[in-house]
Amino acid sequence: MLLLNYIKPAWRNLVKRKLYSFINIGGLAAGLCACMLIMLYVAHELSYDRFHKDSDRIYSLMEKIKLEKDTMQIERFNATAAPTIRQQNAAVESFVRMGNLASESIIIQNVANPDMKSEEPDTWFTDANYFSFFSFPLLSGNKSEVLKQPFTAVISASTARKYFGGTDVIGKQLRYNGKYIFQVSGVMADAPSNSSIQANILLSYSSMAGIETYRNIIAEERGFAGIFFKVFLKLDDPSHAGAVVRNIDRQVTARLDQGRAVLTPIKSIHTDTHFMQIKKIYAAYDLQEPFHYTFLDEVFSKLYTAEDRLAGIFGWFTVLTVLISALGLLGLAAFSAEQRTREIGVRKILGASVVQITALLSKEFIRLVMIALVIASPVAWYLMQQWLQQFAYRIHLQPWMFVLSALIAALTALLAIGVQTLKAAVSNPVNAFKIE
Repeated sequence: MLLLNYIKPAWRNLVKRKLYSFINIGGLAAGLCACMLIMLYVAHELSYDRFHKDSDRIYSLMEKIKLEKDTMQIERFNATAAPTIRQQNAAVESFVRMGNLASESIIIQNVANPDMKSEEPDTWFTDANYFSFFSFPLLSGNKSEVLKQPFTAVISASTARKYFGGTDVIGKQLRYNGKYIFQVSGVMADAPSNSSIQANILLSYSSMAGIETYRNIIAEERGFAGIFFKVFLKLDDPSHAGAVVRNIDRQVTARLDQGRAVLTPIKSIHTDTHFMQIKKIYAAYDLQEPFHYTFLDEVFSKLYTAEDRLAGIFGWFTVLTVLISALGLLGLAAFSAEQRTREIGVRKILGASVVQITALLSKEFIRLVMIALVIASPVAWYLMQQWLQQFAYRIHLQPWMFVLSALIAALTALLAIGVQTLKAAVSNPVNAFKIE
């Protein structure tokens, strides 16, 4: 009963002041919605690659190379690097290599339906223990056998539907780059969105010996770094990572490489920004040619994917922010109009027009918007300049951009407060002097 005594008056107040209730509840709902979206986005970003059963023990191998005053990291190695590391480090339980030539276009074709062919950049040659090393679900096939034999392939469910119209595709054939026939031995689930490893087609490592282009690649033993294989290591305990790195460094030195080994936890790959350093090094030479990616991993070839995604996210958050601001202005306009009801009535009796009353109420809020723009513009200019500095080729901020922003902000403010100020301006002045 005591609770009802509080609820009933609150409900009556909400019903009595519908506009205020809408503004307050709507603003709160929009703010909570924005907070939840931000939390969901952050949670998704932090969840990358944590679905693997042994994610705390899986590391991506990289090599840090010093170039003059800067350093860069490469994550492509030759075929013998991973087996050598496994053999000489007891702490390394197993490894997986994933390889392709980033500079080579991979065309996949349905053998039974030659018209069905497409470029598949997310195609990788990999070791037979791929599905026991990682925790990607295998929908059909035996995980220990699907990539064991030469010229066998595991394709994702979406790829199976794309080429064959369904997922019951065991035994069907795909042609690789117009020449080599692979038999589908398994179907895997599509990689989740929070996976830094994206693969549509996996080809058995043992097939490489039968492909003329790759025979020399798998036989290469000189040096340590290469152009083909990404290497993932699974350690018996994360605390042994430092010892493994030191041991690998000795192997690198013995092979006359100039780099130093780096083990990056798989859970940190998505948020690792070291690759941006390569672009900064390139920009420092002030070359006239655009920055092109060739044999480095797909992070470089898709460098701006993250920027595009952030642009979309910030766009939606901008809309939400403007909406919340408009609701705030609407609330202020309603409050101001109610507080000045008698003043508006007197002015109308003395001959003020609807346009004059509307202008009187609106100019105060436009003034607030202008003050906000004066404060926000230099801050926005500084932050944008800092962000643009990381790009070799960038736009230059022009005054018209800020003028246009000011006009849009002023128009948005007028639209937000227009209805309420117009309502107050056309109201009957007699009502202003009524005693409630």
